[in-house]
Amino acid sequence: MRPKTVIKSGVKIGRDCIIGYNVYISENTIIEDGRVIEDNTIL
Repeated sequence: MRPKTVIKSGVKIGRDCIIGYNVYISENTIIEDGRVIEDNTIL
């Protein structure tokens, strides 16, 4: 379950999904600080 992408800057993905610093994106889950804050298909 390793993240595919590491974003270290503010990026907006999708409609209302805002990714902050040091956020890891797996296939369909946004994980921040070990917490699942969103579970959608980002691709």
